[in-house]
Amino acid sequence: MNRRSGCILKALANPMLNGVLMGLDWEDFELKVEKTLLPCCEGRGYTEDPSRNSQVRCNLQSRLKSTEALMIQFMRTWTHCWEKPPQNIHASHGSRVIRQVADTLKGHRAQGTVTNGKSGTPSDFWAMALTASWRFGINSHVVTLNKVTPKLLLPTKEKENDTLAIFVEQVDKLWDDKQAQALEAIVNYAYRCNAFLWIEFCKEGNNQKVQADDLTLKANFSRRISQLKNRSPYEYLDADCVSRLKSLCSFPKSLESEGLEHD
Repeated sequence: MNRRSGCILKALANPMLNGVLMGLDWEDFELKVEKTLLPCCEGRGYTEDPSRNSQVRCNLQSRLKSTEALMIQFMRTWTHCWEKPPQNIHASHGSRVIRQVADTLKGHRAQGTVTNGKSGTPSDFWAMALTASWRFGINSHVVTLNKVTPKLLLPTKEKENDTLAIFVEQVDKLWDDKQAQALEAIVNYAYRCNAFLWIEFCKEGNNQKVQADDLTLKANFSRRISQLKNRSPYEYLDADCVSRLKSLCSFPKSLESEGLEHD
């Protein structure tokens, strides 16, 4: 990115400034730039340089495009949550989200993070992905594991060429081989590409209660299903995959070649 005096994009990486989509408005399924916040170029992404008879450009438009793509993906994935877009969170909550992303990207936290979430509910990962994309200019890839198609499971080739953050939400039913293999593919990809990785495990609820003295075939089958659901998700993953995930979640990412700035 060619920076110039007066460009505020660099300032967006300051985690003390709140607002996941600071400087943007979401209107009619489109992100619009608040021109007053970007006086240097009025939201165009370039300025004229009369001394050289040329234009000086920044990555504003690429950031805007990738962030808007994430918003549209959220709307398509969580169609019943349009009234609660991921960036509309309480200020204190948003501050924690921005700080966690900032600390991870700057090497103050482990490269990988595993959290627990609620099945059927959008995770904070959407707000985090928007933060990474807009506030830090990082390529983000969000996967809702129980809804994703094989074609969209892994990031596109273009995203491999730069720093990449991968967010995987709604990870459950790993007793299903297809689900386990999908998660393994993502973890192995993140490890190979040295990407940042966040995973949300959602424990599937079990509403069926079986009496201890019920020895029917149906009862025994229900107990077996319940035992499968109560096992640790790591038990369903390949040992090499678990080892890679633990490695990602143990150490910060090396930033020497990423161009990211340290505090």
